[in-house]
Amino acid sequence: MNTVEAKTGYEAGLKEYVDREKAAVDLMNSVGKLMYEHSVELVFFRNLLLDINISQVLSLFDYSIKVVKKPVDPRTTALVARELLNLDSAPSKLDIGKLSFEFKASGKRTQKHGWASI
Repeated sequence: MNTVEAKTGYEAGLKEYVDREKAAVDLMNSVGKLMYEHSVELVFFRNLLLDINISQVLSLFDYSIKVVKKPVDPRTTALVARELLNLDSAPSKLDIGKLSFEFKASGKRTQKHGWASI
């Protein structure tokens, strides 16, 4: 492998990691808004999402693949959490990991976002 190919592979991997981090930040923003503005607590496959940092959030996505055997990506989960902000829901506790997995498995899309990445 030459240097150009290695650099391209590195840049692609770095871009993917940064995109995952951005989605995790977006998810945590929605988690906070849902908790404090709507009284809706989000968990990720029974793991609490409050008071954890971004690297711990990304570790939970690895956990979903390796342990739970339900692969979910941060972008899909962030989109689902953002859509939950638009609902007028009662105080509750929701498993965003399970919701995201079931949404992705259904193959449905929203009209607002198109969700082409799903």
